[in-house]
Amino acid sequence: TANAAGLTAANLATYLADIEVGTGAGTDNVQFANADNVAYIVFSDGVGTALAKVDDANGDQVIDAADIAIIATFTGITDASDLVAANFADFA
Repeated sequence: TANAAGLTAANLATYLADIEVGTGAGTDNVQFANADNVAYIVFSDGVGTALAKVDDANGDQVIDAADIAIIATFTGITDASDLVAANFADFA
């Protein structure tokens, strides 16, 4: 898969909006299922990796930069898929 353009909230929002999750090109992107959803997303820009908390603050189900808080960046991890659930076992 492609990487985000950088480790910022705006770049993550653009990256998620560009992901095709439906059956036809341009039909769907990643968004909240419900207006009160919260998720944690690990993403990379090909140079570094970041952990973000994504909270539908404005209640519209679209993930935009205002919904995203970058919690941590991981130096030396260039591929987000190198991190798995076990890496966050003690995360609360």
